[in-house]
Amino acid sequence: MTQTLSYSADHIRFYHNQKQIFPSIQRESDSFNDGSQGVVIVLPSRLDCDLNWEAAFAQAEQCVQNEQSILWHFDFGLEEDSFDINDETQFLSFTVAIDLFTKKIWQKFDKNTFGVCLYQGDLSFAQQGFKIEDSHFFEWCEEKHQDSQNPLSKSMFSLGVFAEYLHRLISFFPDTVIPFACVDVSAWNSVGLLSVLLSKQRFEHVYLAVRGAKDYLSPVRWDHSGALSCVWVNEPNDAVCIPEDLSCSPEVCARLDALFERLEAQQIPFRLIAEGRLTEEWDGIDRLYVLKGAVSVQGKRKLLGFAAAGGEVIES
Repeated sequence: MTQTLSYSADHIRFYHNQKQIFPSIQRESDSFNDGSQGVVIVLPSRLDCDLNWEAAFAQAEQCVQNEQSILWHFDFGLEEDSFDINDETQFLSFTVAIDLFTKKIWQKFDKNTFGVCLYQGDLSFAQQGFKIEDSHFFEWCEEKHQDSQNPLSKSMFSLGVFAEYLHRLISFFPDTVIPFACVDVSAWNSVGLLSVLLSKQRFEHVYLAVRGAKDYLSPVRWDHSGALSCVWVNEPNDAVCIPEDLSCSPEVCARLDALFERLEAQQIPFRLIAEGRLTEEWDGIDRLYVLKGAVSVQGKRKLLGFAAAGGEVIES
């Protein structure tokens, strides 16, 4: 009898029928003994695609027989030069593909679906590869009280726009689908800067699988074969608080780099928690490292709550 699978997730963990798992999702279909392992199946979904997914459907049926889970990769072409984030016709064509998936594939393979992947590409393209009017940037700065002269502001803004685009796509999927985006950050030198730009506060609706960076940047790794896997088997008891955007600057990113390097040198495993998500994500954390002078008033109140619950706050 074929095993029935059901997947869910919280901020750092993945579950199969409410039991924590450490899935390894392969790019190509192989024979697995562990039901928590699976395969990526590509669904061509670009504007010029006919949405003929018969081959993918057949591959999924084979996965069911093999008791494999499935990560559906929607090839929207978001990483291509032809992608226009302002093109609503293109966006609507993507929602048609999602609707077809929901009606024809999800109903049959929902219990075997580990998740869906909406993007696979370089972070630099997601940051700079599309045109956004400068007026929108200045409107964002005014709304967020962000300094337009801050060298990080445009990167924060553009990645925020991209994250919101992914969120719009995610909203068309069934609520129980786990969404992923795979980003390559191999060309980036500052993990401190990456920790700010890829903050869960910005990408709160999607799980980022990261290639080319330290494991503490994300709980999910995306390797060069295209496979996804969990980073932590034993969760860290230490965490670093990533400041709110208003407190971030090149100097703050450099301080984060120094803190990360010091913790690595001391062989202290840690994970990252965005300041805005402290109360939601500090479970299991004994020690929380924060940058002195880079915590908001609201963040300081949360730190008092963390300390009251028995946690240790360490300023750096």
